[in-house]
Amino acid sequence: MKKSAANFNDSLTAAEKATYAVWKQALLDGLTDNTTKARKKEQLKTLKQKETERVRDFKIRIDDTYRIAYGVNAATSRHADVVALRNETLKDVLLNGLKPQIADLVWNRPNLNDKTYPETVESAEECEKVVEMKKITENNDLSTAIMLAAKESKEMSEEVNNLKLLLQKLESMSVNQQKAEN
Repeated sequence: MKKSAANFNDSLTAAEKATYAVWKQALLDGLTDNTTKARKKEQLKTLKQKETERVRDFKIRIDDTYRIAYGVNAATSRHADVVALRNETLKDVLLNGLKPQIADLVWNRPNLNDKTYPETVESAEECEKVVEMKKITENNDLSTAIMLAAKESKEMSEEVNNLKLLLQKLESMSVNQQKAEN
């Protein structure tokens, strides 16, 4: 333990440390329960990125769900076969769960099949930035269009007012001519 965690741990009494150890073990036992693992494996298959969720947060959620579903050993193993299987599984979950506008861009990237899970996450984050830039550009285009429409509306108002003044002058001239003829 480091810094704050070590300080906190040092401040606990022996009874509190024992209670914490029991609580921690119960929590870990609950996470290693076969029912929980089976449920998390099913969740992993259908995991979707939330509308307001960033790719990096979605990745964390995928990793956490995988860790619970398959256990800490599978999630942290350095064995080449386990790493390859884990990366393929996580990559599939990521690609199938991304928001459609991001997924479309990721799927159109070259050599997607050759990329590892971390490389695919990096690609998805880049595509997320592109989608955000498109939204900003569209919003700027809308703002510009609104400003132009407002300016045009103001110009039209001024023109209508000028025409009204012109009509009033013409009417007064017409009235003056009729009086002069009588």
